[in-house]
Amino acid sequence: MLTPASRILKFAAQNFWRNIWLSFVAISMIFLMLISLNIIVVINFITESVVTTIEERIDVSIYLKPEASENLVTSLRSYLMSLPQVKDVGYVDPEDALNQFKEKHRDDSDIMAALEEIGSNPLGSTLVVSAKSAEDYPMILDSLDNPAYKDIILDKDFSNQERLIEKVQVMGSKANLGGLALSLTFALIAIMIVFNSVRMTIYTHREEIGIMKLVGASNWFVRGPYLLEGVYACLVALVVTIIVVFPALGLIQPHFAGFFQESAPSLPGYF
Repeated sequence: MLTPASRILKFAAQNFWRNIWLSFVAISMIFLMLISLNIIVVINFITESVVTTIEERIDVSIYLKPEASENLVTSLRSYLMSLPQVKDVGYVDPEDALNQFKEKHRDDSDIMAALEEIGSNPLGSTLVVSAKSAEDYPMILDSLDNPAYKDIILDKDFSNQERLIEKVQVMGSKANLGGLALSLTFALIAIMIVFNSVRMTIYTHREEIGIMKLVGASNWFVRGPYLLEGVYACLVALVVTIIVVFPALGLIQPHFAGFFQESAPSLPGYF
């Protein structure tokens, strides 16, 4: 004989198949809600990965005046290295700085002609500062206002990277808000569809429910199949989402890895 639990499971499965079109609509809306939520997760992960990668590659170039003495340059480098926010300070001597400048502007005949006209090296040393965190750069830049070194600093280059990080974070926030609104819309529609499909099923089987109550069926025995019908719809939608999401992540991963190169995180691994 069937136990009450197995009967509930059997009746739920029967109701699910009898109302297959309503079940299909419910599954579709739950699936769309889950897909939109997964899109939010992907956007969050990509945004965090991009910002982390930019922060790891970001640095401040401090261009020093040509007349800055070697002792002052060494002293400034030691001073920067002593700051708790600084991870490393690279040094580019004037000769290397000139070679890099020539390589960068080799196609600009006016600049190359001007260098030939000058005859000597117009560039000074360059210090390349890497911070432990992107939030530390403003403090490092403020520390360069030290009167002992202020006069030997020609320029500081950081604003472009700072704007890039801000743009990535703003784009990620906007995409998350759009995805969240889409998810809430699908969630609301899914709840309404599941509720109405269960309600219509109950109405269709009202005579059977009346008979079940007359022969002594408990409230939970009557309610169980209709609750499980909603659970079945959710489980099917979840399985379909998994079947769709993981192959999609596999297709995205090569493009994702192409952007990050050696440091590329794994999207399927994250999920």
